[in-house]
Amino acid sequence: RLRHFRAKRKNSKTWEHGADPLFKRIPKWPAAHKHMTRKTLEPLNLAKLRMFIEKGRIDTRFTITQRHLYDSRCVSKIKKGVSLFNVNDFPFPYKIDIEVAGADQSSIDMIKAVGGTVTIVYMEPVTLRAHIKPWKYEVLPRTARPTLKMVHMMEKMKARGAIVRYIKPLWLIEEERRLQTELRELRGEEGHIVAERIARANEKVY
Repeated sequence: RLRHFRAKRKNSKTWEHGADPLFKRIPKWPAAHKHMTRKTLEPLNLAKLRMFIEKGRIDTRFTITQRHLYDSRCVSKIKKGVSLFNVNDFPFPYKIDIEVAGADQSSIDMIKAVGGTVTIVYMEPVTLRAHIKPWKYEVLPRTARPTLKMVHMMEKMKARGAIVRYIKPLWLIEEERRLQTELRELRGEEGHIVAERIARANEKVY
């Protein structure tokens, strides 16, 4: 029988006479494992949301939050948040105000076309769990400030046309104040002098 396997796997570089090959004995590198096991947002199709609205399981008179989506079983589980997506720019006929963790450009455009709004809310896993199941907490956790990566993501959603809601980090508040001050100085009478000073400072940096 061994000769049979040897003859069958004669040119195989991973054949080790019945033992597990080397690539199966060694675990995968950490980055690949993290990439495969990372948690992503729960996708929600606008067609499914439309079906639940037509069945009467979601009320469009009020703002639809992620807790409403979970309670109506429109989304079976929520770990990191809910993300809206739309296939082939399918039209959405209902005017709704919805709060989710992410949305693509087509979903935002279709909801805004009928007068609705899409609000992107930043929540950490603990805050999101308290939002979905508040009865499990005696004291509700406070909302944390987002990281730099999440700030970039929220600003990207804002550029798509959605409303974003998150607590701005201190460094972002200071940067906005600095830019507003520079804009006021540029609009003043000595704007050209301020512009030259900013240009010289940028030249020194680079």
